[in-house]
Amino acid sequence: ENGPCHRLAVRHFEPPPATASSGSKLIECESALGVYEAVLSNRAFLGIVLLEQADLGVLPAAKQLFAQYPLQIVAELSDAAADRAAGRTRCVVVCKRNALPPPTGRDKTMLLLGLLDAPGNLAAALTSFTTHGVNVSYIQSSAAPPGSGAQVAFFIELAGHARDTAVAHALAELQPLAAFVKVLGSFACGAPDRDALLGAATSPSSMRG
Repeated sequence: ENGPCHRLAVRHFEPPPATASSGSKLIECESALGVYEAVLSNRAFLGIVLLEQADLGVLPAAKQLFAQYPLQIVAELSDAAADRAAGRTRCVVVCKRNALPPPTGRDKTMLLLGLLDAPGNLAAALTSFTTHGVNVSYIQSSAAPPGSGAQVAFFIELAGHARDTAVAHALAELQPLAAFVKVLGSFACGAPDRDALLGAATSPSSMRG
């Protein structure tokens, strides 16, 4: 309680008083893994997990969950109060979805890229984005997930939607270079639309079992 994820959940997703009695409510989890388990078990439609805090980069626990589980990132949240107190603080909203939401023209994509640790591999991969005019706004290396076939992994944020022509072509060019490419989510930048996210998360056509 009082952590950035809790504050952002209350700010963006607490049900209005008129609907609080209809069964829609916030639930607290002890850890990021607990959030994932709540969404995977259908105890929650959406989950909020801490992505980055205190300018330390993307948290290892978050990257491990992104690699291991099939939930999709559908929004990004920032906490200005925490930013002032402890450096940059970001959370992401995750849910079950079968497909990416449609592009809005003001989107961001997050992905994990696994490569062999060899000279020139990362440069060649980044050239795929440069060639197609895709702006990579953030990149951070980490240990590759066990059994992935990669020796090093990169968490990457880029401007645009995975369905945009330029981004789609860049991602296609990555495939022969990479041990794996996992698109974690493409979503609209800015404050999330609570009702739209809940509607998409609860739609039978978008749910995974």
